[in-house]
Amino acid sequence: MDIKDITKEQLETLILIKSLEEFVTDEHENLSSLSEVIWTLEESLSNEEHKQLVTDICKLTETGYILSDATEEHIETD
Repeated sequence: MDIKDITKEQLETLILIKSLEEFVTDEHENLSSLSEVIWTLEESLSNEEHKQLVTDICKLTETGYILSDATEEHIETD
């Protein structure tokens, strides 16, 4: 995996998302998707942290590191 095209913060977000995905799949059958976990996580973030998370998810989606329906519209809406 070539990570030259993502920032340190985006790499941290990628690791967080992949860890959450593994945790949800392996440990918590009551959470039906990674999206539910991310929504729960977002509720505990400050506005700046939330904006950074959405921005990172959009960039990671654009570069193909994760599958997400996050778009630039999400950033503008948030």
